Amino acid sequence: PVQTSARTEAAVRLAAVSDAEKISLVLPIRRNDNEFPRAFALLGSILKNAAPDLVHTLFVIVPDEEMEFFQASRQMAKRYAQQGSRFEITVVPQSVLFSKDKKSLEALSPKTTQAESEARGGRGVGYRMQMVAKLAIARMVKTKFYVTLDCDVLLTRPTSFSDLVIDGKGIVQADPQNQHQGWWKSARAILKEPTGCYLDSGNNGAGGVTPAVLSTDISRALLAKIESLYPGQKWDEVMFGLLDNGAGDWTEYTLYWQFACTSKMYNSFHTHVDKVQLYHGAFSFGSYKNWKAKQAFENRGVMFTVIQGIGGSQP
Repeated sequence: PVQTSARTEAAVRLAAVSDAEKISLVLPIRRNDNEFPRAFALLGSILKNAAPDLVHTLFVIVPDEEMEFFQASRQMAKRYAQQGSRFEITVVPQSVLFSKDKKSLEALSPKTTQAESEARGGRGVGYRMQMVAKLAIARMVKTKFYVTLDCDVLLTRPTSFSDLVIDGKGIVQADPQNQHQGWWKSARAILKEPTGCYLDSGNNGAGGVTPAVLSTDISRALLAKIESLYPGQKWDEVMFGLLDNGAGDWTEYTLYWQFACTSKMYNSFHTHVDKVQLYHGAFSFGSYKNWKAKQAFENRGVMFTVIQGIGGSQP
């Protein structure tokens, strides 16, 4: 008989799982002291707790000028993972996702760019590009659903496809406290939906934030919808141009959930399950001081924990 290695047998088992039963992961990241040092803790938590056949591809979205660094980091991450073909890590330069570069997008919204500049304590246009990159990546994703991540997220319990997608629908966590009215107003302005609508997803009908299970089809349809509403403009031109003109504080999630609702796509692709909590964490400034690692990793009722970097926590 032909002898096969354990690695070969594992690869055969993984190949038997179709892409329809896998999800993709999306991680925007920059090479700075707050984000990059956290990335290996995130990767380690995925390797420990994600089912071997769960992840199709991890997309790592980076500024173009940092591509060389992150390509080298990718090789280091693959060696660290020692998982062979478990899942692919693809480093994506931002320029692939946007029609304009950072300076051009800043020029479309000079007032907001100045107000949100890092010199004034803001997070800058680069941060907004990271936000909407979580939508734009859908044009590269090959799975029906993908999970958005940030470097301050950890996967804290064993998780399989059936935890994230139930009866073909991505789970939604209602999270109204992390969604502000100004964000919804800006999203409605971009989508030209003055009255908007509310999702049937639990408390106040507000969808969640990172980490979120997003539909590839909804994200693609959202970008197409924006371009159809503003003929002759690309979606990123519209969104950044309107920052100074009536939609000054949109987020990727208020746009996504508002469109999912008004387009009537929500019920076809998402479901809210009362007993399932996608994430829990320290979001407000200083709240990380009350975060307990042991409790977070022992709580089997929650899949992810967030120790928000902008909340004062250190890597």
